[in-house]
Amino acid sequence: MDAGYKKKVKQYHDTRHNSKRHKFQIGNEVVVKREKKRKTENIYEPYIYIITDIKGSTVFARRISDGKMMCRNSCSRVKLLNGRNDKDEEE
Repeated sequence: MDAGYKKKVKQYHDTRHNSKRHKFQIGNEVVVKREKKRKTENIYEPYIYIITDIKGSTVFARRISDGKMMCRNSCSRVKLLNGRNDKDEEE
């Protein structure tokens, strides 16, 4: 009974909050939102990152230019570069 109730409540919450699974995969090229944005700046950092690891909604990525590692605990702060992913390139 408890498991069924939890499943029902989770489904209701996900529907109400329009939640969905992320579509990131290891090896995707992404851009990252800036922590602090000024009015004249773009909302994304000018660097390209490659995803190295994903744990739940936490994304670990490495910057292409200098190899700096980045960790973001929310997939909403990471965006696929030009909407590209590995499946699109294979087709």
